[in-house]
Amino acid sequence: MSRFGKSIYWELVSPLTVEDIQAQRWGILKRLQKVSDDVDLQILDIQGGLAQPTIVHFEGSPQGYQRIRTLVKTMQLTDLVGVMVKEVRERQQNQHNIAETSQLSQVQPRGPGAGWRTVAIDTIDLEELQREIYDHLNDCVQKQDPTEVLERFHCLFIDSGEYSDLKIRATLEKIVNAKSAENEYHFFLNHCCYLLIDYWQLDSKQRHAIPELIALFQEIPPPGMRQTRSVRRLRQLAEMFVETHQYKMLQRLARVICPVKDSEDPNRQLVKVLLYRYTYLFRHYLLDDESTYEQQQTIKLIQSRLQHRFEFRLNRFVTYQVTLAEIAKARQLSQGAGRILRREKNPTFLSDRELAIALRLFFGKVQGNYTYQQLAERFSSHIPEISSYEEFKDKLLAYLVSNLDSDFAFHQLNPQLKKCLNETLTHYNHQKMSNSLILRTCTKLLSFLLVENAQSVNHYLFMDLVTHLGAASTIGLLLKVVLLCPPVLGELEKRLAILFNHYEEFPQSDVVWFIKVLETFRVAHSIQFGAADLSPLYKLVKR
Repeated sequence: MSRFGKSIYWELVSPLTVEDIQAQRWGILKRLQKVSDDVDLQILDIQGGLAQPTIVHFEGSPQGYQRIRTLVKTMQLTDLVGVMVKEVRERQQNQHNIAETSQLSQVQPRGPGAGWRTVAIDTIDLEELQREIYDHLNDCVQKQDPTEVLERFHCLFIDSGEYSDLKIRATLEKIVNAKSAENEYHFFLNHCCYLLIDYWQLDSKQRHAIPELIALFQEIPPPGMRQTRSVRRLRQLAEMFVETHQYKMLQRLARVICPVKDSEDPNRQLVKVLLYRYTYLFRHYLLDDESTYEQQQTIKLIQSRLQHRFEFRLNRFVTYQVTLAEIAKARQLSQGAGRILRREKNPTFLSDRELAIALRLFFGKVQGNYTYQQLAERFSSHIPEISSYEEFKDKLLAYLVSNLDSDFAFHQLNPQLKKCLNETLTHYNHQKMSNSLILRTCTKLLSFLLVENAQSVNHYLFMDLVTHLGAASTIGLLLKVVLLCPPVLGELEKRLAILFNHYEEFPQSDVVWFIKVLETFRVAHSIQFGAADLSPLYKLVKR
């Protein structure tokens, strides 16, 4: 039995190895607790073996399990949890295991290395108090003008002045004076901000209020000695919130929703103001393990809107260019036929020539009669015939460099790639191939070609690739890895987000090469994984 009612036992099946799941178990559990709205959800054990999928056993509420099942059916769970999920199913738990795990239901993990804590009885009371504030803010944002809501928010959470609703004021005082406030208040305040943002971002006439909301925290009055204890405490907590990762992500979100105009001098602008252009970075740049399901959905909605806008503009530009080419072919430009066309602006920062190269490369044939997608499918179809992992790595190298014929590729990239693959998971060399091995190998390749992680931002090889192969061919190489193993698309996006974070304070003029990479991947992403209708291109790529 769980603390709040009947338990259900279920299991999650993943192609990842037991070691991979163990390394991420706390993050997986936290994200599953959030998306299932089941704080009692617990991992009972993790089982698996060589060439066998990993099975994670859970105990939780029936309602939480049904939410997880729904996310599986709608193919959302893998994205939300951050690991590849093959199946989720109910499991029969024997009485011995129930007895063993019943003690675990009395405590809840706080995180790796942080020990265990008994859930305080007043936790539910605090959640009820917070819900009162949430309901109040929801009511305000739906009934009042953004200017009035901003004034209310400033008075309640920052200035701590006399608030018109005394009951709400008293409720907030109880929250800020709770023992857990120093560790938990910033999550609560972050959610309060998101409630307003989530409503305003739907209306283009109200979006201006979002950066104004985030800017309120830039002028927090000092605690002061003459203020009441609650006022001093609230202002101190507001100052602490400004130093959190949550607030930094809110600042990023404000720049996405209300970006700096492109017409401003790019030599004075920093890279970070371009974030709104690269929707594929949003999941890793605007969210973290603490983000709620509602916040994830808000970002997903904004991402979808901006991506659709870009793909629409790309379609218009491609159609315009194809029509111009047809007119030129018919030798009608001299008679003024081209003047009746409405000129469409290139929606990227690439030159028209660079964009044309990218479009041909990612939309047309890249090697013989094969597109990138067809090359990946062709290679994948032969994997079952490969006798060992060692043989797979040899064939993988040939697949990756097959369309690269420059001196740099032959003399520098090939030897380095071969060395990387030879040293990868050598203890599996004589094993049969599995999805897990493909996934781990492709993840390793992205670390090698791009960047390993946020703690090790060494990307000299990536810079060499862009310098010698060009942005389009470099993205093409990365695309080969992703098309062979689609679940690592998120890993590629995460590594680009790491580099964006590394360069965000650089002037744009100092890292033109990196911006070209981001723009090129934006085009490739729309063609391979988006919904862009670029069918007019067929007329050009056939020539």
